[in-house]
Amino acid sequence: MMVALGVLLSVNANAKVEVDGIYYNLDKDEKQAEVTYGNSKYTDKVVIPESFSYDEVIYSVTSIGWDAFRNCSDLTSVTIPNSVTSIGRGAFRNCRDLTSVTIPNSVTSIGEYSFYGCSGLTSLSIPNSVMSIGYFAFIDCNDLISVYITDLAAWCNISFDGDGSNPLYHANIFLNGEEVTDLVIPNGVTSIGGRAFRNCRGLTSVTIPNSVTSIGESAFKDCI
Repeated sequence: MMVALGVLLSVNANAKVEVDGIYYNLDKDEKQAEVTYGNSKYTDKVVIPESFSYDEVIYSVTSIGWDAFRNCSDLTSVTIPNSVTSIGRGAFRNCRDLTSVTIPNSVTSIGEYSFYGCSGLTSLSIPNSVMSIGYFAFIDCNDLISVYITDLAAWCNISFDGDGSNPLYHANIFLNGEEVTDLVIPNGVTSIGGRAFRNCRGLTSVTIPNSVTSIGESAFKDCI
């Protein structure tokens, strides 16, 4: 009986629910929620809350799950709250009408294929908190021409996991709203990650300080 009860409690600790048109996987033990897919596709503008109440319990929204918005072709805008720390594999894959997505300064990882095929995106802001971006995260984002950052040192430290992980494939990089053409790596930076500025075609010069001891694979490849 004790074993059976333990299994029952484990199963009941997680559930899938819909609240105000958004589907969640609930972790009832941790009182956390992951945005997921549901019976109806998301459309138009979606604003994800930091938290919500379900069965008189407050859940914090901490992640965007695998394939959560995948193939939601009528989705145009998504606002992600500051409570979210990760965007899962394929989360926005093939959301071709998505023109605006707000990634907060709480997100540390962007999963592989997460924005694959988001051909409507023209600009994107990557917060300083991001530490890793997965394979093919930005493949076929052919209209993405502007990537905005506020900290070059943080950008140099991102782990770009492979081909298509860097959103600069067709885009130029903007630092605090100004397009970067003469790139000056800040003093104190010790390494420039692989693929960090790959395909950044707006660059005309690069200044690297003495503090840098390593430059990763393809860091400046195809900076024509």
